[in-house]
Amino acid sequence: MRLMPFNVWTRWIKRRVPTSLWGRSLLIIVLPVLIMQAAVTWAFFDAHWQAVTARLSEGLAGDVAWAAESYRDDPSARNLALISERAERSMQLSIAFQPEASLPVEERRGALGLVDRTLEKALASRLDQPFWFDTTRYPAYVDIRVQEADGVLRVIAPRERAVAT
Repeated sequence: MRLMPFNVWTRWIKRRVPTSLWGRSLLIIVLPVLIMQAAVTWAFFDAHWQAVTARLSEGLAGDVAWAAESYRDDPSARNLALISERAERSMQLSIAFQPEASLPVEERRGALGLVDRTLEKALASRLDQPFWFDTTRYPAYVDIRVQEADGVLRVIAPRERAVAT
């Protein structure tokens, strides 16, 4: 790719810059305001997105902790069916138990990692047992697994329950 010579660039810029005093003074005042407005908007929405994602992750972690504690209180198949039905109806969580299973060894993390760090922090604060989660395999869901004494409790949650979109 060949770049244009320097004088072509200067000529191109001079043609597009206002020539009158009114136009130049307007450009001097308006351009910095627009740049500052864009920066402030970006900073606000980024902080807002992080705060909402943290709250959503904490709520999801609380629901997963409820399911794990409810299962630990009564690890029968009947109780698991009741927990699963309640979680599906009121929390949009799909819960299944995998007997004699253990947590996966591999870690699956997203490219940016903000969602993963936020969800990991929320789950670590709510769960006493080891856990594993995956936010990348299923685009619309988050896969969370909690190690129990006799297997793994697997929770599939909609992604919008953990991340502000």
